[in-house]
Amino acid sequence: VLIALSNHSNINIKSAIHAMLNILFSQIPNENESEQYLTTIMESLIQSTKTQLNVTKQLNLVATLSSLSHNAIVSDILHNYKEEGIKVLSQLAMNSGPKTQEYIINICSNISSHEKGRLLITTTEHCLNALQYLMLHSTSTIVKSSATLTVTKLESMRKKGGFDSSTDNGLLILEQVFSNIKSNNDIMMNKGIESLGYMLSNTNVKQLTCTNSKIIQNIIAKTMALGNNNTNNRKTTKKQKNITANNSSDTIGVYGLCNIYQNLTMSNFDKQKDKLKEMEVTAEQWKEFEKITKMAKSESNDIQDTKELVSNRVQAICIKHNGIEAMVHLSDILVENKHKIKGHLEIAQAFCNITSVQEPVEIASLIKSKIVQCGG
Repeated sequence: VLIALSNHSNINIKSAIHAMLNILFSQIPNENESEQYLTTIMESLIQSTKTQLNVTKQLNLVATLSSLSHNAIVSDILHNYKEEGIKVLSQLAMNSGPKTQEYIINICSNISSHEKGRLLITTTEHCLNALQYLMLHSTSTIVKSSATLTVTKLESMRKKGGFDSSTDNGLLILEQVFSNIKSNNDIMMNKGIESLGYMLSNTNVKQLTCTNSKIIQNIIAKTMALGNNNTNNRKTTKKQKNITANNSSDTIGVYGLCNIYQNLTMSNFDKQKDKLKEMEVTAEQWKEFEKITKMAKSESNDIQDTKELVSNRVQAICIKHNGIEAMVHLSDILVENKHKIKGHLEIAQAFCNITSVQEPVEIASLIKSKIVQCGG
């Protein structure tokens, strides 16, 4: 019954069904029974895809698999089927309607968080091809932007150094992500900003982001819209900083934005160095870290991140645009929501980063002045 309702047209009912499926799945007493349940779903999906006799049943099965796909055992099941299982998903992604495609993309995104699932996708060419095709050619905004997000996530995990903007794939993804962020469509823009979060291990991406006014403007606009009932209102007024419990429902994306501001305002080397300090590494371990960092940068052909580049990015965000006001706004949301959402450490680090800029002296002074004016 729950499977039959898993693709209900009412979004609230569908969400409740998916939540119930996950609750029931978590109560299955042992792994063998969980595996048997998912195997039954997968077998039914394979058969319904081959016969194409019952499209509704097929859609319900995909919706059910999508709702459970964040569980590692789904990656295990697909891995057991080897190419057959992932090939079915690829076929559905290429030949089905937008709703099925949306579910397939969600499955691929979720299983890519697990090693077996990630290897399955990246080593199966037709699955990556299907995702890239949807990224470039889908006419559905949710399918196109979700496919872009999933492809970006996979590309960021391909190398030790993270996302590589120097490869053909990297350049293609970068162009699509920037196009999505600059879009006037909120779904495209929001997914584009979320995609950007996976790319900021790459200094070149940071530089291109901060030298594109439209991208910075939309990131700040998205920030200022958070915590307000009317998310389409992008005017950066002081009233938007007065967050109340009644209008703070839209806080999805706060943590991601905190991470973006943190990453744009510091070098990756400094970020990794801070993490190692927290771990109290030895001198020998530190030398090994420096060696690995240089190797990762060499592998990705990334540019060297310098204090001057960091300073230029901070100026672009905080002086040329209302980045400080946006960061203060994020801080207000975090304070209002207390420990319900993450981001406190990240936004604190971002403020530390921008106040650490020492040169040019007049810029450093202006940044501190603007923080005080914005109530930071």
